[in-house]
Amino acid sequence: MRRRTATIPCRVFPGAFSHEYEVQVDPPDSVQPVFAFAPVTATRVSATVDIAGVLARLVVVLVDESAEHYIIDLPGETHPIGPRLRVPKHFVTVDR
Repeated sequence: MRRRTATIPCRVFPGAFSHEYEVQVDPPDSVQPVFAFAPVTATRVSATVDIAGVLARLVVVLVDESAEHYIIDLPGETHPIGPRLRVPKHFVTVDR
């Protein structure tokens, strides 16, 4: 599979620096949310970001796919796991 970009839903909070946001991703198959520090340019935000957080979309890279799932790479630093996630296809909007 050639690498393509896509977006996933997330909640965005102010980051430690002006060029980044703290991003919370809640994959449907996951027990706990995944947090990342992502560049502002890797998010699609339509409201002012404040400490309460706002709903947005996070730009990710599609790495692989199966019949029902995508393997995606999140931008920036992630915690508590690495940047690669397996998510259901319905969770992802693929860029055309």
